[in-house]
Amino acid sequence: MLYLGSHSCQRLCGYFFWRVDYCSPIFNVMEVKIEMAKNDLNDLIKKLDRIENHLGEEIAPAVNRLLQESVARSLVDWYNDYDPEYYKRTNNFMSIMANTRTSGKGNLITMTVDSSSMNSYPGFFGQSLQPSTAFDFMFMNGEHGHGRWMMHQSIPPYMYVEDDIYDGFGGRINKVMNSTIKRILER
Repeated sequence: MLYLGSHSCQRLCGYFFWRVDYCSPIFNVMEVKIEMAKNDLNDLIKKLDRIENHLGEEIAPAVNRLLQESVARSLVDWYNDYDPEYYKRTNNFMSIMANTRTSGKGNLITMTVDSSSMNSYPGFFGQSLQPSTAFDFMFMNGEHGHGRWMMHQSIPPYMYVEDDIYDGFGGRINKVMNSTIKRILER
C-alpha cells in the first residue's frame, strides 16, 4: 500500500520537480517481525529511528532509477507521436534523461528534471531557442514546434512522469521501501 501523505509539484523555467512524501513514518508498507532476544533494545531504537527519519535518503538512488525510466518512456512516446515532415530531429530533448535527480531528506523525496544538458536550438534570423524555453514548450506543453511553426501537440511528457510518480512507479516504490526497511533492520 503506497502512502502519499503529501505531494506537490512545481514548475520553473527549464525545471520541473515533484516533492512526494512516499515514506510515511507509520509502517503500513511492511509487517516488521522482530525477535527481541536477538536485538538489543537500543540497537532496535536506532534502526527504527533510521527508518522513520532517513528512509527518503536511503531510497533516493533507487527512486532516481525509476524516475529515469519514466522520463525515458515519456520522451520516446512524445517523439513517436509525431513524424516531422519539415525538419530533421536532433534528439537534443533526450538529453534531459541525464538530468534526473532524486534526493531524500527525512521521509521526503524530491525528484527533479531539468534542461541543463540540452543545447540551444538554431533559430531563424540569427535567433536561437534556449534550452529552458524549449524544455517548457516540449516537456511541459507537449509541443512539436511553437507558435505558427507548431506542427503538432502531444500529451506533455511531464504528465506521463507525474502519473508514474503518483502510481508509485507501478508499485515498485513499495518494493524499494520494503527491501530498504528489511536491510536496515537486518544490519
